[in-house]
Amino acid sequence: MAPSLGYVVINPEKHPPEFLRCYVADLLRRISTAEALPMASSPDPRWAPKAGHCHYNVAAWCELFPEYRPARGWLCFPGLFLAHSVVMAPNGRLFDVTPPFAPLPFLSALESEDEYAALVGEGGVSRLLRDGTAERLVVLGE
Repeated sequence: MAPSLGYVVINPEKHPPEFLRCYVADLLRRISTAEALPMASSPDPRWAPKAGHCHYNVAAWCELFPEYRPARGWLCFPGLFLAHSVVMAPNGRLFDVTPPFAPLPFLSALESEDEYAALVGEGGVSRLLRDGTAERLVVLGE
């Protein structure tokens, strides 16, 4: 059987449930500020984004175009928030660089780069459900 992707609930010792409930409540308070972002494109032949790999794509874009900076946050779906990274142009405008290019509402994270990395980094949160449950993406099967 081929491996597949799935979600598992986050270990509560890493991110306590009360913290996650408060974090989601803050996202819900700010959701009206979420906006669909335009897609960035480049004629540079070295630019080859990977579908569904936003954090990797942002790092690669910023390496190719050092005047851009990573910006972290959440894609807003009915019932959940999905961890997502985009790029910030020198003028402060945000662009998505990850296919598939679907204009979904993006809500910027307010924490520092280090705080966001601690939340969503290895073994961390991939998605937050609106009830405060946090899940991470894992490979299921072999």
